[in-house]
Amino acid sequence: MKIAVIGAGGVGGYIGAYLLRSQTEHEITLVARGAHQKAIASDGLRIIQDEEEFSVKVENMNLAGIYDIVIFATKSYDLMDAIKLVRPYVSKSSILFSLANGVSHAKSISSKLDCKVLDAAIYILSNIQSPGVIRKKGRVFNLIIGSKTYQQELLTVESLFKQAGLRIKIAQDIQEALWKKYLFISVFATLTSFYDESIKDVYDNHLNSCKTLLEEFVLVAKAEGVELNQEIDKALNTASKLPQEATTSMHLDFQHSHKNELETLTHYVIEEGLKTGIETPLYKEMYIALKERRV
Repeated sequence: MKIAVIGAGGVGGYIGAYLLRSQTEHEITLVARGAHQKAIASDGLRIIQDEEEFSVKVENMNLAGIYDIVIFATKSYDLMDAIKLVRPYVSKSSILFSLANGVSHAKSISSKLDCKVLDAAIYILSNIQSPGVIRKKGRVFNLIIGSKTYQQELLTVESLFKQAGLRIKIAQDIQEALWKKYLFISVFATLTSFYDESIKDVYDNHLNSCKTLLEEFVLVAKAEGVELNQEIDKALNTASKLPQEATTSMHLDFQHSHKNELETLTHYVIEEGLKTGIETPLYKEMYIALKERRV
């Protein structure tokens, strides 16, 4: 098979390296940019994690031909550009899925490309440490995929990841899985960015805000047909146990004046609430304040 990973950064680079290390019978293309792309092309891609380090040679960094599987590993704000990039390289039988934060990316891809599009959510803490080097922290890695239509395609992706030694699960209710992940990411990306504090500090110093934002999110999810009441205590418990320095990528983007996912992680919840008559006053307050700070 021909496989492309679009956005070989912290998440895509980690997955791509595992695929390259194990899938010698497949042709794998990693698409990156800037200094990271140049370093990978000249020196290969290096993965550093708690238990091991390894490097892989990357021979293909330019798209060519028609791909069987395309993995979008870009941030949500770059997804539309990534879709335009791959349009000449996919067919109706190509399998596509996005790992970006959010719950509506499969719908966005399907609206632009006539392919077999899956839903997906990923749990991983990984980033570019330096050009050509990916640092993964902790042992957490879990890819969850699902589709009401493409059952055989789910099995194809599952087999690919299992062969690479990467944990993967086919969800019976992929919408619930997407919203469960989105709950923690949306709430704590908003809170950490608004207060300019780590997740643990937000929990310690602004517990009432944490609970209020979680409750607003759960009401919006319920209106979408997903019951997440039981996730509130789980999210608070997770936040209370994280290392003091652990924060969200959106918070880091605000700190460094980088482009960020405010629209996907904060504004989307407000907009979905409005569609179903759900008010989200704290979300709105924080969104307005953050929008004024955004680059």
